[in-house]
Amino acid sequence: MRFLLQRLAAAILMAGMLSGIPGFGASAQTLSDHIAALADGGFKNTTAAVEAMAEAGDPAAAPVLQALSDGALYFRKSDNQVFRVEEKGRDYLLFDPITGEAAGEEGSRAMKKIKVNNKLRRLISASLGALTLMSPDPAVRREAAEAVFKSADPEAIAALDKALAGRPTPR
Repeated sequence: MRFLLQRLAAAILMAGMLSGIPGFGASAQTLSDHIAALADGGFKNTTAAVEAMAEAGDPAAAPVLQALSDGALYFRKSDNQVFRVEEKGRDYLLFDPITGEAAGEEGSRAMKKIKVNNKLRRLISASLGALTLMSPDPAVRREAAEAVFKSADPEAIAALDKALAGRPTPR
């Protein structure tokens, strides 16, 4: 327990630093590839895509993972393109999952929801925690570290270790 508290304290200190994390993140193309893989279907494929997004460490994946957890990620059946959706009557308003830009409107029959089970939901939650611990925004890092501290989840140690390994040196 003491080890976990030391890691959490270090993460909170890291979160308070004003500088960003240099050399952090993956390219938008790589994130796009992982998002596209979500349309392959099945919990096994979805799990692999979520794990790949988390391992890449790109903070742009956080809103995508949140939308997946919220049940707002769908893919268009005609071309397997993934969108964040908002319901509008019987239709869906489509948004780019990375940028959030509007991408049109589609009938509900043309779209298929990317399903999430409880095991996958836990993975998404852990991945979101890891991504927000690695955020270049000090306020986001502080909030993530405080959330991890409150949860007292021993499995968060790996995310804390990764965040601490990538933290900038104070100047």
